[in-house]
Amino acid sequence: MLIKLILIAAIVAGIAKGNPVNPNATFEAKALFSNLMKIQQEDRLLFGQYDGTYEGRASTGDIYDMTGVKPGMNEWHVPYLYNFQYESKMARLHEDYNSGMLIGFFWRMYNPITGGESHDTSDGAGGTINIDTLLPGGIYYTNYLAQLDIFVEICDELPKINGEPIPVFLRFLPEMSMGSSRWYKSAYCTPDQYRQLWQTAHDYLVLSNGLNNILWQFNPNNTFDTTTNRYGYKEYYPGHDLVDICGRNTPDDEYLMGPNAMDSMRHAISVAAEAGKLVAISQQNSYHNNADLNMNGIVDPDEFTPLSNWWTEVWLDRLIEDDLLNKIAFSCAWKSGGTGEDYFIPYKGHEHESNFEAMCAMPEIMLATDVPYLYSPTPLSNEIVFEFIESEGFTNGELVGQQGWIGDSDAFIIDTNNLGRLDLTNSWSTVTYGPGTSGGSGTEFKIGIKFNFQENKVADNNKQILQLLFFGEDSDNINVNFKRQESGNYIMAINEYSGESSTKKGMSVAYSDIGTTNGPAEESAELFFDLELTKGVSESNWIARSKLFNLDVDPGKLYPLDSVELVFTSTINFYDGLLKPGLRVAAPANAKVINLSVDSIQIDALPNPFAIWAHGYNLQGVLGEMTANPDNDQLDNLAEFALGGNPTNSGDEAILPILKRDGDWNFVYRRRLDAVNSGLEYSVETSTNLVSNIWTTNGIIETTTGNINDEFESVTNTLSIDGLSEQFFRLRITGE
Repeated sequence: MLIKLILIAAIVAGIAKGNPVNPNATFEAKALFSNLMKIQQEDRLLFGQYDGTYEGRASTGDIYDMTGVKPGMNEWHVPYLYNFQYESKMARLHEDYNSGMLIGFFWRMYNPITGGESHDTSDGAGGTINIDTLLPGGIYYTNYLAQLDIFVEICDELPKINGEPIPVFLRFLPEMSMGSSRWYKSAYCTPDQYRQLWQTAHDYLVLSNGLNNILWQFNPNNTFDTTTNRYGYKEYYPGHDLVDICGRNTPDDEYLMGPNAMDSMRHAISVAAEAGKLVAISQQNSYHNNADLNMNGIVDPDEFTPLSNWWTEVWLDRLIEDDLLNKIAFSCAWKSGGTGEDYFIPYKGHEHESNFEAMCAMPEIMLATDVPYLYSPTPLSNEIVFEFIESEGFTNGELVGQQGWIGDSDAFIIDTNNLGRLDLTNSWSTVTYGPGTSGGSGTEFKIGIKFNFQENKVADNNKQILQLLFFGEDSDNINVNFKRQESGNYIMAINEYSGESSTKKGMSVAYSDIGTTNGPAEESAELFFDLELTKGVSESNWIARSKLFNLDVDPGKLYPLDSVELVFTSTINFYDGLLKPGLRVAAPANAKVINLSVDSIQIDALPNPFAIWAHGYNLQGVLGEMTANPDNDQLDNLAEFALGGNPTNSGDEAILPILKRDGDWNFVYRRRLDAVNSGLEYSVETSTNLVSNIWTTNGIIETTTGNINDEFESVTNTLSIDGLSEQFFRLRITGE
């Protein structure tokens, strides 16, 4: 038999961290997206249930009733929360947030014309609903907006972080691609009409009402087709620019998690991988009544014999065996009713209670106590923290000249005794670190300090104490200052001198909140103060943020004393050039402050290998992005960087992977020796056809490596053909 092997030469560039599709998403929404993406790339997922802390056999939720721990996530139905027991449900939602859970909503919207539930498909006049009447220009357009206003009201009642509603996901108008049971389903709503409903909702909630806390989840029906289109995924898909989370159900007639359930999830994973999206099991329905769908106690022809270890040996085992666990962020089981009603997880006293508890105890499953704080960024892999002690390589004396620090002398003095500190003296003196850092849009640059001081007199004027800065190559800068006010309180202000010369002040922080009394010999608490810049898609899309924390009462830095945010426009040179983080002593003596010292300095987004590589080829702005292709060959910058190419030379085909046969079939590619520190992951994947777009790593074994030079190694993978007449292979590269 002829074995036909085709090498897919294109390199697929993934997004390891990613961002929400809304460029104005709140700081916390971006952090949530990033943290969920981190979980998604690990062999674990958040597990929860719709109404999982409010309904079920137990009023506190069946997961808590069985395990004593709240779910890792909870989902609320917008109309049911709003129209029934609103106050008690909102109170429970606040409790869920305080327990560390992920909070989300799904929305089978009531009929905007009649006000009936979603299964009301009428037009209110004896006919069937006409979707066009709900769209802009339609006679019931305002009815549709009135329904959307419900979510505006709900968001106003959500817990707040820095005055903004907590970030939540919104599973909007789900399960639309098949059937006629709801007014927005395929029997009444075309794909184009559905996309217009979605776009209208997005624009109204986000642009008109400023709800920048939403992660948008798309959730079509499960599939009965091997493609990602018809009855698959993309037929009703709103587009990559409007979706943050690709969700899918596992159907209730797939008790054994068969092909329909698994293909449904693979479709969502495949589409998500195209643009760095999150993935969710939107409704985990497969356990429906433990396979006894009608609960008559008999195994009917369309039912399965219940299995004793279903949760560990069917559901979780299939996700692990099919290599899906590290591609899904969270799973939400459908809701369970009261006694005698349908259920989708076991309950206390059920025969599967112990097996469910065993699954929840496994490291792959995250309940509330396993969930990290989701609403602040995780440290970048290239974070560096300077502690001024001998074991970290510092010596007593000037900071300038040690470990890459340059600047004014006699102003930053290291004392390595005890826990070590950096004493700040001599007003209006500055130090900066290193050769600078750069990066494409979405890069976050941060400098933060842990510091304290003493008040030596009652305040009598408004004077700056210190500044954190980022300098451009032509001395333009953006800084945040920390100032003592005449009242004795303290205040932060971000000042931008890189283009528009704009300023944003924070709120006054009471001196008691930082541990002083506005008097002599009063020592402050240990404080943390930072400046973070987020680089947008152009010089007009920068965001600067600063926060101040009292570490004595908030060591986890969860509750800032104040935060400030400034959106600004820089010059082209500032945008394209290197940025240098720095620290400046202002006028502490004039502020009646003494003994100003820094315990540690934290800097993120230091020069990374990709940024240095791109800068070396003078690739600036959009040409320096990972996805750019300045030489117009078949490799983008990420692939050129990962394989050792030249992004300005289209004739470097020698770096491409090769397929060869030396007894076995082998796939050979180049890999950077510093791949981990460069944020790169390489994987060889296989598929039996190019229609399904389903790729796996099954049957591929990395066998040998050998250094090519001091930067790259050659990696050989042995391939399993398994008697197939046709097989496809590709190299997938993902990068931060």
